[in-house]
Amino acid sequence: GVGIGFFSCVLSCADRERAANGGEHTKHSGRMHLSGVVGSTAFGLFSLVGLFFGSVSLAVVVRAGSSLPSNALFSQAFKLRPLVRDDVLGTMVTISGVICFTVFQGSATYRH
Repeated sequence: GVGIGFFSCVLSCADRERAANGGEHTKHSGRMHLSGVVGSTAFGLFSLVGLFFGSVSLAVVVRAGSSLPSNALFSQAFKLRPLVRDDVLGTMVTISGVICFTVFQGSATYRH
């Protein structure tokens, strides 16, 4: 989730630079776009490793639950948008939900 959040912000920065350049990619924004696509794809595939350690529902909740906070953090680092009260509240609720789901899920019935 963290890698996907980072590379989605890289893609947003590349898109913002492309839009500022009249809709055409510069060399810099083109490289940023390519690295964002490759990084998002790689981290998306690597997140499947979590399936080895737990159930599908646990892997999906942890991945999705870590994407929102990391996206909020990296959007601040890249100065994409201001952090408002609703962003902080949503991040806290998401993290709390992931923790609760992880703690109270129980054990997986399928063993490798």
